[in-house]
Amino acid sequence: MEPSAQLLAGRRALDRVPTIEIIEDWTSFGHQWALRIRISISDSSALVPALSDWYLLADADYPQGRILMLPAKTNSIQETFQHQRYNDEGPKSLPWRTGNICLSTNELRSGSLISPVEPWDARDRLLWSAERGIAWLTDAALNKLAVPGQPFELPDFPSTDNFGIIGYNEDVNSLNFFTGAKPLFGTGKLLRPSFNQELVFLTELSDIHGSSVKTFDWGSAASGGRSEATCWFRLSAPPFFAPWRSPNTFGELHKICANDGLDLYRVLRTAFMRLGCPNSFLAVIGFPIPETIGGPAAQMHWQTFRISGLEKKKGVRDQPEHQWNVHCKTTIGPQQKIQWLASENWAKTQLRSRGSLPASVKQKMLLIGAGAVGSIVAENCARGGIENITIIDPQELAIGNLVRHTLDMSSVGANKAEELAQRLNLIGPHIAAKSIAQRLGVTHEAGKLVAEEYDLIIDCSATDQVPLALSKLKFKKPTRVASFSITQGADKMLMFCSEGTSFDLQKFYELMNPILDSEIQRLANEPLPREGIGCWHPVFPGAYHDISALTGFAIKRLGAIASSPWKTQLQVFSNTADGINLFWFAGEKPDDV
Repeated sequence: MEPSAQLLAGRRALDRVPTIEIIEDWTSFGHQWALRIRISISDSSALVPALSDWYLLADADYPQGRILMLPAKTNSIQETFQHQRYNDEGPKSLPWRTGNICLSTNELRSGSLISPVEPWDARDRLLWSAERGIAWLTDAALNKLAVPGQPFELPDFPSTDNFGIIGYNEDVNSLNFFTGAKPLFGTGKLLRPSFNQELVFLTELSDIHGSSVKTFDWGSAASGGRSEATCWFRLSAPPFFAPWRSPNTFGELHKICANDGLDLYRVLRTAFMRLGCPNSFLAVIGFPIPETIGGPAAQMHWQTFRISGLEKKKGVRDQPEHQWNVHCKTTIGPQQKIQWLASENWAKTQLRSRGSLPASVKQKMLLIGAGAVGSIVAENCARGGIENITIIDPQELAIGNLVRHTLDMSSVGANKAEELAQRLNLIGPHIAAKSIAQRLGVTHEAGKLVAEEYDLIIDCSATDQVPLALSKLKFKKPTRVASFSITQGADKMLMFCSEGTSFDLQKFYELMNPILDSEIQRLANEPLPREGIGCWHPVFPGAYHDISALTGFAIKRLGAIASSPWKTQLQVFSNTADGINLFWFAGEKPDDV
């Protein structure tokens, strides 16, 4: 097999760089091609030689696909640095190590003249990758890969285990929990939820006697599944060997723990005995990490590893102490490699860093109506950070609802509120959604709703019964009430907002009736479409993309006015081919309109 013209063009571009020498031409390795190059740098160090060999790996469809840059097994770096995967020997069949370097990082000091924007043409992409690699190598030699003030990154803990992803919940507010006379190690609990066997929640830490030390707060998703025992211990700093290599063997981890005043084998032995001498168990290491290099600690990180192969050894006395002593020399001996597992922080602040609703909106919420509009409102609110949501709706989901509903066929025939609450609870680990499968009317037990003390009530029922029922309630504190309704064809969204200890029904209709009357007149001669055969199947027209666009805009408007007390108002949004605009306004005008 010959390399493509694009690969050859990329290789020729490297000839323009005097510090790069091609040692071996493109060689095929399955779906990848490898090019061995020798890089020379003017600045070197004890760990970074002036001349070193590297492999550029490109996918067969270059310039598409990935480009990796890995040190060769001979004549190259052997340690692991920042912005690099764990630099192990790797498979014997391959001539390169596993330490792929990060070419896209924005933190390269020596690459300031190299564009951070990766080109995608055949001539320039390989050249860009190689030049970024030279900049990385120069920074490594000058000890500039970890400059104070840069974002902190963990050492790479290479995971080859398919156990799943272990999630924990830590932020700056929980960082100080372990200050003072708190235990250094103990046992704990993990929960593998039934809905996804690839996720594992860290739920509780206990001392060695079984008394609870710390619980991790989760939503409804972590309320059911299979519980598993674990052990834990904590260190004062991330475990690593300079420059930035995580411990690879039990002997290396034991050395790091000893420097922190902890005996790793004593901790694991105690856990083994307390957990009932299992064939395998998990251990989590906790240590504080900063947000930026050189900055103060910002959270605890819990890194997990597996201890397996603890089955009873034949020919050894059948007593836990004797069995454990043998395992300490064999299964988890100093030269045995650690089975690291993937660990992630699922704290709210971490998960919502990509975007969320304003903090003033993230309150306890009652959603009335789980139809098309209600389901999209619920989805927006849950993904936006509202965790405590109660949904009330008496109806079952019909197959015809699916064209504009967030639920799917697995929920047809079931109650909308119940199914929607279950869906929301799977959106994030902190959501606690529940349902009430009945109608909210004047005969409903209003006292229960008042006792719940909701901060926000959103009515998406588009019925007269709900405003009437709300007007009968006396809230214990000022409560925000919003009413969302869509006009025929989903060309307008009506959003009524008010705040107080009661709902003003008269004001509601005073503001709503003018626009409703105009809609009735405008659509008087337009027949509703039918679903099925018979005169009893007219349906309300409105496409999903129009309803979702209007609803999303309405949620955005709620966020815009949430920072101050709500004024009683009606906002009407018009949905046109040019976008969504404020079409009509009535009532007390908010500051941003």
